[in-house]
Amino acid sequence: MAQQLYTVTGKHGAVVRAGPETSSALVGTVPVLEVVKALEATTNSKGVERLKIEGAAMTGWVSRRLLEKADAKKSKDLKIAVEWKDGDTTLKRLPPQAGPGGA
Repeated sequence: MAQQLYTVTGKHGAVVRAGPETSSALVGTVPVLEVVKALEATTNSKGVERLKIEGAAMTGWVSRRLLEKADAKKSKDLKIAVEWKDGDTTLKRLPPQAGPGGA
């Protein structure tokens, strides 16, 4: 498999496991909008497409449905809006929007 860059798009990021099966040991999670490199692809015993990825902090297997092919042209102009409320501590992720030059 040619190495391809993907952006994590799962609502809560992506769970990273040691192997392609969902019963494999938990390695950690990759946050939403992190760009990762796909190293290998397979379909697990339940028919779910899984990719072995290399992220900034870890390597492991994630569900393909939580990733989108990264578009370098768009991603460099991507802006993320968040809302922070002090006190009861609320962090709200708002939909990303393309900045100037983005589609």
